[in-house]
Amino acid sequence: MDPNREVLLGLLKREHPRFQDLDQMLTENPGLLQDWPEGTANPFHISLSKVGFVDPLIIYLLLEQAEGLLTAPDALGITPVHRLAEAAAHFHYCFANPPALPTPKYNPIDIFIELLDLLTDRFIDLADLVTKEGQTPLHFAVSMARHASADVLSALIDECPRLLSVRDLYGHYPIHKLAAKRFIDVKTIEKFCAEYPQALLEPDLVG
Repeated sequence: MDPNREVLLGLLKREHPRFQDLDQMLTENPGLLQDWPEGTANPFHISLSKVGFVDPLIIYLLLEQAEGLLTAPDALGITPVHRLAEAAAHFHYCFANPPALPTPKYNPIDIFIELLDLLTDRFIDLADLVTKEGQTPLHFAVSMARHASADVLSALIDECPRLLSVRDLYGHYPIHKLAAKRFIDVKTIEKFCAEYPQALLEPDLVG
């Protein structure tokens, strides 16, 4: 990979990335975000996996220059939208339930909703964003986050109800992932069941 791109990713991986550093890097290296190598993690993978801890101005800066990378998959087929759903689900729970740790500086759901709206405006169907294991952003939000924010899960479903009807390569609907959670919000269960009750009757590939 281009050394400057490695530096850029390194800046984003810092505990507290600074907008000024990113802005200067991109100003001095115009086109750095263009033609990003396919199948590799890009700046959105990193910045959105830390949503709530990264200054939203950084995310807006990246969007201005390389919006298309928002849905670009890495080697495992994981897009930045998957990372966003996973991080927002967990970090919004922490934000809304202090003193749950870690505590985000910014409310993750704000940028989360904005980016969902952006994808919808671009006619991008969230249910079409699947990893090599067939998992959608909703699968990720439910299974990868330790505590899944009911608000984030509800926003995903409202934005794309079809997410509830997608099975991964193991035959899991999102509700299968939800049932395996230790901490489950009752309203979330009710929403999953009401929006796609058929999934309650379907076994996974193991039965």
